[in-house]
Amino acid sequence: MLTEMWVDRTDYHHTRVVQGDLPTPGEGEILVAIDKFAMTANNVTYAASGDMFGYWQFYPTTEDPWGKVTVWGIGEVLASHAEGIAVGERLYGFFPMASHVVMEPGESSEKGFADAMPHRSELPGLYNYYARTKSESVQLQALEDQRCIFFPLFMTGYVIA
Repeated sequence: MLTEMWVDRTDYHHTRVVQGDLPTPGEGEILVAIDKFAMTANNVTYAASGDMFGYWQFYPTTEDPWGKVTVWGIGEVLASHAEGIAVGERLYGFFPMASHVVMEPGESSEKGFADAMPHRSELPGLYNYYARTKSESVQLQALEDQRCIFFPLFMTGYVIA
């Protein structure tokens, strides 16, 4: 079952859980189970500046004024119709606050890929890149929890500096 957390973009105190059938990935797409993600002040910023900076556009909802807050997390490929992306691969990147998501890997390497979903084509690459963790060191793979929290903070500090 697909479970998503939706937030009223005009009043962040108003939330709802939306459930439905798991989507089936189409040709060139993958279904990712989002295993874990971090909740930090960054997520509040994504919601508060979502319209101004386009964060609500990464994972749009089917109803206004609802949106999906974005999070940095780890997911596992459950189904793949994308060349070179295997079921069971673990990914690190910018996900919706949800149990699952369908993605369309664009040109990929052993290190990662950009999501090529049409609604994401004009969005910043920093938030559109997904690391394929199988090519990383065992030490880095063991730090999934810490990565979800600290890597985005490092990137934010770099961008602000």
